[in-house]
Amino acid sequence: MVVRRTIGGEYERELFLRNQGSKLIMNKKFALMVFTSVFLLLVIIRVQFITSASVDPAIIRVPKNYSTIQEAINAASSGDIILVAAGTYYEHLTINKSLTLIGEDKSNTIIDGNGTDSVMRITSGNVNISGFTVQNSGNSSLLDSGIFIESNSSGNTISGNTITSNDYGILLNHSSGNVISNNHISNNEGGFPGLLWGGGICLSYGSNNTISDNIMTNNLVSVILCDSSNNTIVGNVLSNKLVLSNSNGNIISNNMLYGPSGILLYDSSRNIISNDTIIANKMLGGEGIRLMDSNGNTVVGNAISGSYMGDYTGFDLRMADNNTIVGNTVSDCAIGIVLDDCRDNIIYNNNFINNIEQVEIVSGWFITANVWDAGYPSGGNYWSNYTGLDVYGGPYQNETGSDGIGDIPHILDENNTDNCPLMGMFSDFPVTLGEETHHVTTVCNSIVSAFHFNQPAGTIGFNVSGPDGTVGFCRVMFPGALLGEGPYNVTVDGLPPLTLKELPISNGTHVFLYFTYVHSTREVKIFPEFPAALIIPLLIVTALLATILRRMIQPARKPHHHTSDTTS
Repeated sequence: MVVRRTIGGEYERELFLRNQGSKLIMNKKFALMVFTSVFLLLVIIRVQFITSASVDPAIIRVPKNYSTIQEAINAASSGDIILVAAGTYYEHLTINKSLTLIGEDKSNTIIDGNGTDSVMRITSGNVNISGFTVQNSGNSSLLDSGIFIESNSSGNTISGNTITSNDYGILLNHSSGNVISNNHISNNEGGFPGLLWGGGICLSYGSNNTISDNIMTNNLVSVILCDSSNNTIVGNVLSNKLVLSNSNGNIISNNMLYGPSGILLYDSSRNIISNDTIIANKMLGGEGIRLMDSNGNTVVGNAISGSYMGDYTGFDLRMADNNTIVGNTVSDCAIGIVLDDCRDNIIYNNNFINNIEQVEIVSGWFITANVWDAGYPSGGNYWSNYTGLDVYGGPYQNETGSDGIGDIPHILDENNTDNCPLMGMFSDFPVTLGEETHHVTTVCNSIVSAFHFNQPAGTIGFNVSGPDGTVGFCRVMFPGALLGEGPYNVTVDGLPPLTLKELPISNGTHVFLYFTYVHSTREVKIFPEFPAALIIPLLIVTALLATILRRMIQPARKPHHHTSDTTS
């Protein structure tokens, strides 16, 4: 009885466990089925979303599908493309969704505001406009413009248009991240007689916008930034001034400006103005670059030419402090640079050439005292009227031998002195190697042109030119990383220069060479005595020659005869 009970209990327990295991397996299968179903449902939803999101935008044609552009805009969905055939459309457009509008031909696809209001108003973001002439806005409001990008409308692209005869050509108000490029913007000046406003492009409270590669002619002002920061203005051709008012942190670079005035900053700080060319074309008044109540700006590598016109001023600084002005050229102006109540500006490695008056310094409430050199060996500025000699060198100009820096300071007034005036014009040539930019600089009494760096050959080259038969000199500074370890050779038209020396100021990172030659137009090449490109081939050839020579002089070995004993 006991045995049977024991066996029966174990059987029942085993049966119970089996039933529980079956239930557990069924539960797992059910959970797996539920999980799989949910996963497949999510995949289906995702595929449908991607499919719907990737639907091609609709193309709407004017006047084929709609007789007016505004009707097409109203009927379109975000992302659609509106193609507009050539013709003149007397409309005022409101673009309130993300669309692309493309004109058939910007010369013949004309949107005309008929002298009232703004021609286009963009109230949505990510709108693209190209291929149109936009003209004849009103001029009765400060906001009338060819294209008005309204508050909080960002990420728009205005490219390849002609925008003419408006109050403002393009006006951006509290808008960011827009691109305005490759447009021809002209004759935008607006306003009432005697009360003019308007211009080519105006940014009001705008940030992170890019204005590039536009041609802007005969506008009241080419570009004006008001309370706008961190914008980029690059590669434009402007026939009138570019103005910043209370605008900070902007980049103005590689623009061509010609007109009565160039780049004017008012109460604006931390801007970078670089590599712009500014040419005066008016007999009276004007300045190349003005800084008024503007501090902490960097002005580098610009070329300003007054062409002896009227009272044109190269640099005009008024109550402007702590600005850095480096590597610029100011030539043929009435005044090279004016400083009025300015302090602690750093001004060096600039070229002041043939200006009627090189410097005008005015002290009003405060003493105008600024820094005019970066010490030795970087030096100060080149003054075409400096009469000092260069017989000595070194930090104190008491070591025998020329070094491209004048032996005596150039005194501007009792509070302003260039302690290291340059004996030749300063030039800076950037060289990009990988992700790093290096700078090769020259101080030279020749015109330097056609600079190039040949990395495979390990050479720096450029042309020098000057009056035939005169003696030219050049001081070249280059990073040792460009050419490797010295010593270094210099050739002028393939021949050694008249004199050549490496200045003792060379260090582990930068090399300074000074050499002279007879002027004409000459080609200069600088290279190490053992270029890096030749070191490995030279090592291989040397190893081969050593092996051959060793075999030739090694004495011939006598043959060794093996004998065997014979036992009889």
